[in-house]
Amino acid sequence: MANVPRVFVDTSVFFAALWSESSGFRLILKLGESGLIHILVSRRVLDEAEGVLKRKAQDLLPAFALFLERCVPEISPTASSKDVLRLEKVVGHPGDAQIAADAERATPMCLVTLDKVHLLGNHKLAAEAGYKVLSPGDFLSWFRESLL
Repeated sequence: MANVPRVFVDTSVFFAALWSESSGFRLILKLGESGLIHILVSRRVLDEAEGVLKRKAQDLLPAFALFLERCVPEISPTASSKDVLRLEKVVGHPGDAQIAADAERATPMCLVTLDKVHLLGNHKLAAEAGYKVLSPGDFLSWFRESLL
């Protein structure tokens, strides 16, 4: 592929990828490891993922560290409070607005998430932030089609 897609992943994708070895979530991180996509995250995503793993699945922390080492995600700068407040009006949740704003700052092609409440299907967010918001399955379908 001439242009490697820039893909911002949120905490839910990391957690699900580590939880299930045969999932599409894991495949997304493997695509990052192989260099077929460029994984983007924010410091907040990494901190949240580590916190969730410490609380719910400490045994997965080494696998998380290994994924980070292998896919070498680009860590985007933290978004400004002004951008977070702007996107909070669109998203309706402060934490998800922070993720959406951090993603916007990273200039991805898309944000991949499992958040069906505030992010997925939020057409206002896609228009405001300038990137697609996709589920892991929708992203993988897009990726397969782009290879054909």
